[in-house]
Amino acid sequence: MSASERVAAKQVIAPFRSALYDFDPDDLRRALESVFAPDAVVRLAYPFETLEGPQSLVDKALSPLSDALPDLERRDAIVMAGRSTGGELWVGCRG
Repeated sequence: MSASERVAAKQVIAPFRSALYDFDPDDLRRALESVFAPDAVVRLAYPFETLEGPQSLVDKALSPLSDALPDLERRDAIVMAGRSTGGELWVGCRG
């Protein structure tokens, strides 16, 4: 995978990362609609585990976190992209 392909892959999720930066729920929902497929599978750690679809991510994980931590924001320290052994494109963020 070339460097330009990795950069392009990271740019796909840029609206999502931007909406999480200062956690605006309306911006987040719009970003998710533009970035995630309606039937996307989202795999998170316990207690959220596997969620189906972007709205499930907001309703079951991100909104409850925002309610519990009103000043919730995300700062990514590492963002990388690549291809799995099956050839699927992935982008990973650590923040």
